[in-house]
Amino acid sequence: MKNKTYRIVESAIMIALSFVLDYVSNLIPFTQLPLGGKFTIFSMLPIIYLGCKYGIGQGLVSGLIISLFQLISGFAKNGAALMLDKWYLSLIMLFIDYICAYTVLGFAGVTSEDKNITRRLIVGSLIGTTLRYFCHIISGAIYIGSYAEFLFTEGSLAGTAFAKMIINNFSGGFLSIIYSAVYNGLYMIPEIIITLIGAFAISKIGYIRKSISNR
Repeated sequence: MKNKTYRIVESAIMIALSFVLDYVSNLIPFTQLPLGGKFTIFSMLPIIYLGCKYGIGQGLVSGLIISLFQLISGFAKNGAALMLDKWYLSLIMLFIDYICAYTVLGFAGVTSEDKNITRRLIVGSLIGTTLRYFCHIISGAIYIGSYAEFLFTEGSLAGTAFAKMIINNFSGGFLSIIYSAVYNGLYMIPEIIITLIGAFAISKIGYIRKSISNR
């Protein structure tokens, strides 16, 4: 009972910490992109920590809870930007971009049996954040994919060798996926790097190592 209570309390604290770190990141300039998406400072790490410590189940539940907070917060800020004429696509996008994208962080727990704490946290972080990136690529292809051709032909990338290569080799739905991968990569790649740095740092803290080992 004591261990169960400790797990619940610790999970609640980590979920709250994740949300606070996300909120604080909003106050930092240049973290948010004009069409949505942002990178944060270690806000995913508490959820990944729970997965790496307690396993996939606890990680997924914690990720689901923070996804609901993110959904409410995101809808409050960006609800007016939804495609009201295509509400069903908006619902799909919201589900993938929030519920799926944050819940999959819990898959960091696949490393929970690794005895090497540093490797457990780093590999778990890489798995969780990469899966989140994939979710954003899918939702982005649905929601902002219509901007794909413009970006590569008239937008900021127009005329570059990269843009010409993309336009000459891809079109339609796959072009939307490429655009989404590029756009979402602008914040998710920094997010992944920041999270990996944080995972490495906390793996060297004695209390964290002991806490994970004595779950």
